[in-house]
Amino acid sequence: MENCSRCSKSLTFLNRRKVRELEVCSSCLRDIQREVIEEKVSLYLKNKKDFFPGINKVFELFNKDLGLFKKDSLEKPKRLLGLEYFYLTDKESLKRLQAEKGLDNVAFSKWKSLEISKINLGHIFLEDLEKLRKLILHEGVKADFDNLMKVISDHLTGLLEDELDKTARILADGVKKLLGEGINKENSLKTLVRTTHDSPIKDVREEMRAGGSNPLFIKVLTEHLGFKTNESEVSRIVSKELEEIELEDFKEGMSSQKQGVLGDFSGLNGFQFQTYLKNLFEALGYLVEELPLSGDQGADLVINKNDERVVIQAKKYVKLVPNNAIQEVVASKEYYKANGAIVVTDNEFTKSAIALAESNNVELWDGNKLREVISEIETKAKPYRALDLNKLSELKTESDPKVVSAREKAADTLFKMSSMVGLKPGDSKETIIKKLVEAFKSQSRPIGEDSLPIVKIMSKKYFGIDVSIKEVKELINRYKTKLQL
Repeated sequence: MENCSRCSKSLTFLNRRKVRELEVCSSCLRDIQREVIEEKVSLYLKNKKDFFPGINKVFELFNKDLGLFKKDSLEKPKRLLGLEYFYLTDKESLKRLQAEKGLDNVAFSKWKSLEISKINLGHIFLEDLEKLRKLILHEGVKADFDNLMKVISDHLTGLLEDELDKTARILADGVKKLLGEGINKENSLKTLVRTTHDSPIKDVREEMRAGGSNPLFIKVLTEHLGFKTNESEVSRIVSKELEEIELEDFKEGMSSQKQGVLGDFSGLNGFQFQTYLKNLFEALGYLVEELPLSGDQGADLVINKNDERVVIQAKKYVKLVPNNAIQEVVASKEYYKANGAIVVTDNEFTKSAIALAESNNVELWDGNKLREVISEIETKAKPYRALDLNKLSELKTESDPKVVSAREKAADTLFKMSSMVGLKPGDSKETIIKKLVEAFKSQSRPIGEDSLPIVKIMSKKYFGIDVSIKEVKELINRYKTKLQL
């Protein structure tokens, strides 16, 4: 009689199992399966810290619906992420969200950018999850998506707590050095806001700008500096200090704004320089996507015009810009599916950076090139106001290429979602609208007026059906009534 390769117990017909070319008992099989899954998950998460916001986004959906992940299918979470993305292009949904969160336009725009980044990373995570499961199955170990998510949750919680503790210690040490004996709770929190506002700790800065309470600041104050506080107090002081910073920035920028359409960029910090370039490319007629400050994958902006899609990296450097800037933007070009890449600096580039850029078809704008472009814009003296996707319906002409481009992309996203709710070529316009309304109803969200042209474009582009906006609206209202929306 053979023995288990792991525990040496006798194997019988009933308890004999095989895994990794080993003959083991059923008890040891479970242990091995758990160890393999934990090993693969740990290795994956170790190298995916930039994906944590996206992974957390998926877990937000998972926690709302514990049955979201079926044993062998990710169809439902993919569909829900598609819906989440579509809501962020829908005017009525955005208005409601902004009102619920109580954010001004600037803060809400930052929040929306961050949410879109999370959704994009969430989609990548789900694709990785499928590959991770295949890898584990290839080793002869059973792995269901729901079990994988539970293991990932356990590992992720520990990793996030470690990262939070590490960052909190760094910030607390900085506050102590800056304030010395004059340290108190309010000054400490104000210092935290100002030191992280323009620091490389991007996720902290973005969280503040989105207007949310910051658990990291609470951790610094209570666990590392010994003060008693609460979420309400921290939120109030942070909001007030951010308002002060914005007023100071506005006051400092008033003189440069008078100099011309764009003004001078020499006194800007890194974040302000990125915003400056956003305005510059909008002045050149591009539709600009401002990427979130965390998880930007090597690019700060993506600009679009006609068939152009170009990633932009902003480098506000005191020294010459080195090779790594070129390497980062080349990687981001593929990630954002762009057909061009530009690195813009107020300074100059090293010789090796120039050579690397030439071999990778990366366009370089040094300080002189930047001033030339600004001069051309100033000469034309035609300020171009930022095109906000939330205000598409307010533009005078439906044929505006920027409106058309934005709606085309939204229609592509809607089609991806539609295929996940059972729509297929050959379906009638009534079926298309009915299933879309049902999909939105499942998320307790309506289809807004701003979505009507997008549904029309998708129907024509992917289903070959000509339907007017009036028909779309009538059909939506008909099925809303039937479903009591």
